[in-house]
Amino acid sequence: MKDKFTLLVVEDEQNTLNGLREILTEEGYNVLTSPTAEDGLNILQENEIHLVITDMKMPGMDGMEFSRTILKQDPEIQIIIITAFGTVKSAVEAMKNGVHNYITKPINVDELLLTIEKAINDKKL
Repeated sequence: MKDKFTLLVVEDEQNTLNGLREILTEEGYNVLTSPTAEDGLNILQENEIHLVITDMKMPGMDGMEFSRTILKQDPEIQIIIITAFGTVKSAVEAMKNGVHNYITKPINVDELLLTIEKAINDKKL
C-alpha cells in the first residue's frame, strides 16, 4: 500500500538525506530526494508527489519559501518541515502557511513515521 505513495525529501545535509531515504524506503514508500529546494521544484513538476519533507535551513531557497512556492502550485500537497533551529514562532508561521507539520532535529524516526501516516491519511480525506 505504501508503495503507492511517493515522498520527496529535500535536505542539504547528505547524511541526513541518505538516512531518511533509507528509512522511508524500508517502510515501503517510493522516495525521491533532492539536496536543494530548486531541484526539488523540478522533481515536483516531473513526478506525482504525495508528500514533501523539507529541511528549513538550506542554501538558496529555504524551507519556508520552498513550502510557500509548492503550496501556490498545489494547495493539496502535504508538507512536513524538519529543522534543527525550531522556534515556536517559525512553527506557527509554517502552520499558518499551510505546512502540515513541523518536526525538530534530531529526528525521532517513530514521530516522523506517524506524522507521515497522518499527513497521508489527511490527504485521503
